[in-house]
Amino acid sequence: MKKFDNLVDILGNEVLYNVELSLTRLKRLGVGTGNDKAYVLVSDEYTGRVVNRFFEVSKYGYVNNPNLDKEHLDELNLPTLKKAVFNFLQELIEEDKHLELAEEFKDNDKAILKVIWK
Repeated sequence: MKKFDNLVDILGNEVLYNVELSLTRLKRLGVGTGNDKAYVLVSDEYTGRVVNRFFEVSKYGYVNNPNLDKEHLDELNLPTLKKAVFNFLQELIEEDKHLELAEEFKDNDKAILKVIWK
């Protein structure tokens, strides 16, 4: 369980970093907190792509990177990891001092978080 939790922590923080970077770019473009465009949307599909990139997962769900431990990852448990990363990201946002989870909704079977800054 420790390996799994560490992996979720690493990947969740990577996605959080990307969210913060995206919000910073909006600020630099002059989008203020009172603006209705002052948010980013993060889907479970996006967090899944981050997991896939980390493991270089093929379209068949198998790990292509020989440096990683393949015996623990397969096409059946990758969705579990992706869901755990998405849930952990939600927790990270809720605990963050500078970010706020404005809304959580579904669109075309995708879970989406609307994130704003405080």
